[in-house]
Amino acid sequence: LGNSRYSFRDRFHFKHCYHCQMIGHLSMDCPDKEKNAVCMYCMKNHRSNTCPVKTDSAKHCCVRCLASKHGSDAENYKTHNAGDFKCPVIEREITRLKENTDFFSKNLM
Repeated sequence: LGNSRYSFRDRFHFKHCYHCQMIGHLSMDCPDKEKNAVCMYCMKNHRSNTCPVKTDSAKHCCVRCLASKHGSDAENYKTHNAGDFKCPVIEREITRLKENTDFFSKNLM
């Protein structure tokens, strides 16, 4: 510490399903488990780790934004993938977690 600089950023963990790509549950509890998996990169019915466009960000699209109730999200679903932290759905979830997190009371004596 002293005269040294350290950078940090807050990390917020949330439940993310790798089967349907939605937030709020894990793949083992996915309500759409009977359906085919949805790729986080291209929204097609295959597992994300086998996606042929995984490294081509110009072909990425976000299933979360397309399914979102916010109109502007659906308009921009082709600008990122479902795992991108620039996704407005993820940004809203992180904001919600920040607003509902008590950073101080556990540190008081």
